[in-house]
Amino acid sequence: MKFRLKQVKPVEAVQWFKDGDHPAVFIFCGRSSVWVNGNAYIKTPDGTYSVQPGDWIVEDGTEIYPCRPDIFAATYELEQAEPAKGESK
Repeated sequence: MKFRLKQVKPVEAVQWFKDGDHPAVFIFCGRSSVWVNGNAYIKTPDGTYSVQPGDWIVEDGTEIYPCRPDIFAATYELEQAEPAKGESK
């Protein structure tokens, strides 16, 4: 038998590259004020996850989580915008 993913509601996503790209990503500096070894993290209901430059930060309405670029590309596609009133498809 073959199965296909059910249609899923749209998600918001932003690709993260540096401190300040998304408010949910925090930089762990220890006692230093310097970004040490690129240690950026995001807290999720499942725990704290590392975020690397290029990762996507996905918000599905109930939670926020990081997603590696290759997995994001294989899982998500850009949602087509609805035509404005009076425009044809």
